[in-house]
Amino acid sequence: MPRKPKYRKPYPPEFRREAVALYARTDRTLGEISGDLGVSRESLRLWVQQAQIERGERDGLTGDEREELRELRRRVLLLEQEREILKKAAVISTRQRNAALRVAAGVLKLRVCLGLVLSLVAIASS
Repeated sequence: MPRKPKYRKPYPPEFRREAVALYARTDRTLGEISGDLGVSRESLRLWVQQAQIERGERDGLTGDEREELRELRRRVLLLEQEREILKKAAVISTRQRNAALRVAAGVLKLRVCLGLVLSLVAIASS
C-alpha cells in the first residue's frame, strides 16, 4: 500500500493571490475561506500577511528580499568553506617551505664543511 507523502507541493502563486483577494474583498473569516478552499487556516493567514508585506502595509521581508537573503547566506557559506580550505593550504605551504629552507640550510652547511675539508686537504698536500 503506497504511503502518503509527508510534504505537500506548494500551492501555485495564482491560487494564493486569488485566495488573498477573496479574503480581502469579503467579510468572511480566515477559517471560513480556508475551509472552502481546502487549505489550512495558517497557510491562508501567512499568504495574507506576505501580501501585506509586499504591498508595504506591514514590516517584513518581501519575496525578493527573502530570496536575496537566501542567496547571500549561500554565498557566505561558500566563502567560509573556501577560506577554511585556503587556511589549510597556507599551513601546508608554510610547512613545505620551512622544510625546503631546512634542506637548503643543510646543503649550505655541507658545502661549507666540504670547502673546509678541501682547503685542509690542499694545505696538507702542499
